[in-house]
Amino acid sequence: MSQCAVLNGSTTCIGATHATHFSGANFTISAWIKPSSLAARTMFMSRYNGSGGSQGLFAMKVWPNGNASFDGYDTSWFWTWDTESSELNTNSGTITTGNWWHIAVTFDGTNYVIYQNAVSKQSKTAPGHNLGDSSDTDPLAIGAFGTNLGNPFPGSIQEVQFYNTNLPATGPLSIATLYSGGAGYYARGGEANLVACYHLDGTPNDVKGNNGSWVGTANYAASPVCGGLIPSPAIRNSGRMDNCGIFSGGRI
Repeated sequence: MSQCAVLNGSTTCIGATHATHFSGANFTISAWIKPSSLAARTMFMSRYNGSGGSQGLFAMKVWPNGNASFDGYDTSWFWTWDTESSELNTNSGTITTGNWWHIAVTFDGTNYVIYQNAVSKQSKTAPGHNLGDSSDTDPLAIGAFGTNLGNPFPGSIQEVQFYNTNLPATGPLSIATLYSGGAGYYARGGEANLVACYHLDGTPNDVKGNNGSWVGTANYAASPVCGGLIPSPAIRNSGRMDNCGIFSGGRI
């Protein structure tokens, strides 16, 4: 079993100072979440300074009806802020407490796409808007809207990954790879276009060096995500990495 970060929904989150790799015209943001409550709309990831909007800000949310959503900001919010039906939305109503869910958002320069468990749920455009701005200095917050603990998320989070490209739905390194049939993908750090990865496997560190730190008391628990260590026969034969990134050579 691996580990995950456990947030109490009131006094804890994980913050990381800004790094330019959080910006980009094309991107993929990915995380595994397991909410412990859906009593209120909460934010499981954001980029926010806690005191106003600036280009590069974003928020990823879970709603009481079991949907997840994404919104971004440059000079204004891309869609209607905090209006679930307006934001990029999974529209599934299937996210439940006590279960792991993989949520990912990609942007290819035109279209924003949100995935739940590797299934594309919605695609939207945001004409005139662009999340990328390398001069932005807002910090990353995992488990809240900013490190001042706005709308804190109750539950577990693991494998927060950022890529400076829009990963395709399927392929050797894709949204399907990150989901891996529910097993999860443990990034090793050398993947093409990977710019940040917080395993949250007992530490808030980033494999690329932009390490995080806890706000409040650190708490971790065992998790089945990325718990497997043995490559499948197909992976062994092809020389590609397995779902936990353990193998990268040829046949063994």
